[in-house]
Amino acid sequence: MYLENNRSNHQPIRPMFAWILVVLWMLIIFLLSAQDGTESGQLSNNLAAWLYKFFTGQTDPAGITAFEAILRQIAHGSVYFILAILVSLALSRSGI
Repeated sequence: MYLENNRSNHQPIRPMFAWILVVLWMLIIFLLSAQDGTESGQLSNNLAAWLYKFFTGQTDPAGITAFEAILRQIAHGSVYFILAILVSLALSRSGI
């Protein structure tokens, strides 16, 4: 009986924490989306160049450009996939 009552007292924190994670992740998406094209392109180009050199040991501009296109697609899909997981978790924690 004591454990059941103790658990019910802490339940409202779990849904609230899950929804806070959703809002924070949406804020990150918004901030990254608010970048202008040159800033976003420079960020992804620098990351692609670093990762391309890390994995291949080369600095081929054509290879970096192709890798950047793939990296941007994976990043967009991953960001929204994480958002979907967080929303699903928040909905399940809320009992919806």
